[in-house]
Amino acid sequence: MNKARASLLPTATEGVCPDEQYLRSKIENASDILSILESNGLIRYESPAVEHVLGYKPEELIGRNAFELVHPDDLARIQIIFHEGLNQSGAIRCGEFRYRHKDGSWRVFEAIGRNLMDDPAIRGVIVSSRDITERKRMDDALRTSEERYRNLFGTMQDGFALCEIICDADGKPCDFRYLEANSAFEVNLGIGTDQVLGKTAREVFPNIEEYWITTYGEVALTGKPVRFENYLRAMDKHFRVTAYCPKPGQFAAIFRDVTQQRQTEERLRLQGAALEAAANGVVITDRKGTIVWTNPAFSQLTGYTGDEALGRNPKILRSGAHGEEFYVDLWKTISEGRVWRGDLVNRRKDGSLYNEEMTITPVRNEHGEITHFVAIKQDASMRQQTEQALRESEELFRSLSASSPLGIFLTDTRGQFTYINPRCRQILGCSLIESQNNGWIKCLHPDDRDAAWQHWLDYVQSGKGEYSYEYRIQNPDGTTRFAHMRAAPLRSDEPVPTGFVGSLEDITHHRRAEDELRESKQNLEHAMQELKAAHNQVVQQERLRALGTMASGIAHDFNNALAAILGFTELLCHRPENLSDTKKTLRYLQMMNTAAQDAGIVVNRLREFYRQREEGDVFTPVDLNKLIEQSISLTQPKWKNQAEAKGVTIQIATKQGEVPRVIGSEPDLREALTNLIFNAVDAMPNGGSITVRTRAQASRVELEVTDTGTGMTEDVRQRCLEPFFTTKGDRGTGLGLSMVYGIVQRHQGTVEIDTTLGKGTTFRLSLPAAQQTKAANTDESTTAKVRPLSILLVDDEEIVRQILREYLVGDGHTVDSASNGPEALDKVPKTPFDLVILDRAMPGMSGDQVALGIKAVRPDLPVILLTGFGNMMQAAGETPPGIDLILSKPVTIAGLRSGLAQVVKP
Repeated sequence: MNKARASLLPTATEGVCPDEQYLRSKIENASDILSILESNGLIRYESPAVEHVLGYKPEELIGRNAFELVHPDDLARIQIIFHEGLNQSGAIRCGEFRYRHKDGSWRVFEAIGRNLMDDPAIRGVIVSSRDITERKRMDDALRTSEERYRNLFGTMQDGFALCEIICDADGKPCDFRYLEANSAFEVNLGIGTDQVLGKTAREVFPNIEEYWITTYGEVALTGKPVRFENYLRAMDKHFRVTAYCPKPGQFAAIFRDVTQQRQTEERLRLQGAALEAAANGVVITDRKGTIVWTNPAFSQLTGYTGDEALGRNPKILRSGAHGEEFYVDLWKTISEGRVWRGDLVNRRKDGSLYNEEMTITPVRNEHGEITHFVAIKQDASMRQQTEQALRESEELFRSLSASSPLGIFLTDTRGQFTYINPRCRQILGCSLIESQNNGWIKCLHPDDRDAAWQHWLDYVQSGKGEYSYEYRIQNPDGTTRFAHMRAAPLRSDEPVPTGFVGSLEDITHHRRAEDELRESKQNLEHAMQELKAAHNQVVQQERLRALGTMASGIAHDFNNALAAILGFTELLCHRPENLSDTKKTLRYLQMMNTAAQDAGIVVNRLREFYRQREEGDVFTPVDLNKLIEQSISLTQPKWKNQAEAKGVTIQIATKQGEVPRVIGSEPDLREALTNLIFNAVDAMPNGGSITVRTRAQASRVELEVTDTGTGMTEDVRQRCLEPFFTTKGDRGTGLGLSMVYGIVQRHQGTVEIDTTLGKGTTFRLSLPAAQQTKAANTDESTTAKVRPLSILLVDDEEIVRQILREYLVGDGHTVDSASNGPEALDKVPKTPFDLVILDRAMPGMSGDQVALGIKAVRPDLPVILLTGFGNMMQAAGETPPGIDLILSKPVTIAGLRSGLAQVVKP
């Protein structure tokens, strides 16, 4: 350090080491001034840069006091810093100060020094000074420019925003962030800059249109400025926008609210359109009377086009019907700024005259000076025609009112009549004067007056919609008439009615006719009910007749089954030696079992006749061939048993084709086929044959029943399907074939009858085929196994209890029994039974009552009703309360097992 500092003082280079020579070169060529000051402020050394910066040669300053060149305003501060720096180590920062140039100007410097306390040769500081005059001037200019910019930025009326674009992963603009905004931004958009800066557009405006982001993104990414005008729907404002790119990725937007300007333009456009579309002619002239604008209605009224009238004077329309003084008065009126109104006769372009109603209005500028005149012209003949039409309309109204069969009246807003026609006076029984001041209310029945008047006042005060009300009017002789009053506002387009018009109709005869019609309707309904009841009774009689026919044959078959059972039991009971022959005994038992099952099948035939038919039955696919087999079996007592008892032989043959199912109600179709077979049997008193056949015909199925009986005459054929028509006398009801016809019609089918007298008859039914569906899997060959149960058996027949006990015990169940209802109800609470099987018909307490008693104690205990009425109850859809399942007697072991599996959980 000593060498370096010492080397700064002499200028000779002899004996200088290379490092010192390099350091001297850097100092002498540096742009900053390097100075060494002694403790008293005398300059000990100045680097060559002082001449370039301050204009002094180094030798001119060496030996002078450095503080002589410091600006007086900075001197005290610099001296303090200098003297404090003499006594401290480290850097001495002088900050900015002014130093005098040789030419007398002041230059601005910033300096930094260091104490030379480690050099014993000199006590002072070494200082590096840099001229920052130009930078200071530029900073001041920049500050001034920024201040000017800030003032302009803050006071400009147009909104300004500086933003940066935000792009998605594909580089497409998806949002932008606000970096800067002026106060006009807040005014135009109604949102403070503190709520905007640093936030994205989607955060500030969640519903911003994609158009804005796309447009601004293109500006920021391409650098191309845009100017456009757009409507911001969220604020209901129009903005004119200029956007440019100050730097890549940013855009600056200057926008102006032009909503009022657009509204003004739109208003002017609408006003212009209104003038153009006005029905009245409009003429605008300057203050001298020269035409400057006309609308299309002017051309229609006068025959002059706009181009023909432009630049001319309205004098072209003068007809000569008015003197000069007329026009002088007109011109004087409008020249004084007053509005002129009047009627005159003018002449069209084609020379024809017309009456005109005209209004001329002066137009003034902002200084109150008249600049233009606006004339509104209307063909007065239209008004005259309207007035004439109004007079004729009034005459017509009065003529119609005087002769109207309806009472017509007018009221004021208080609801008082101002006019009533003769019919209205006749209905009310009072004059106009008598009806005023609410006098017409006195004509009403005393019991109705208060409510009627309040109802009328409520309507008048509301003044909305139409009024409709019925009154009772009391005649002078005390009798009562009925009147219907209607009313409505005189003009429905007025916000507040100025009056009401209404009608009054005498509806006494209508009310009496309605009462008579109501009474007739009630009588008719009563008659219809009686007719329906009679019809149902006759239909029931027809069914009972068929059931009676079936009963005799069923009794025959049932006795045959009993004969077999009784015969074999007699053999076993009276000839005990047969019991030793196990094979023979088993054969007797099997034949008895078969006979019992046949007897059950015979009883089940009654089920199809007992089953009730309901109108709500759902149509399902029905197999007609299967239905034929059932119907032949059901009608066997008629065509076989009864016929053979009379010595008559009737044969039934079937010819069943491969036909699809039909859509319908199986019970109804079975009933129809049964009636046709019965009808065929009745037509063959001496015997014969019946043939039932089916065949497919396109999308339909035909069913034919042919007999070889007596046949029908043409008259009988035409009437045989009519209700109550019969050729059987007291033996028939006349409903069999009509029921067939009704059933076929409900199935959208047809009935054809081919008959020849003495040779027989064919009834042909055509029914729509059902769509083919996959048959459901109905394999019921296996019966679910049931765990061992504790069962209570209730039946008043000892033998039934014994048989059922044997069934159940043999399957591993525990059985307790009761012979009547009270005994069963006593046992249920005491034993945890899993199931109860009970009979229905028992003395003292029926099975239905026992079931209810059991459920009251054990709601979860399953109850099976085992009864001889089971098939009939199932067919009728009858399930008593408390019963979980119905089984029919006699029941087989397999049937009982199946029943247990249905009601008991595994």
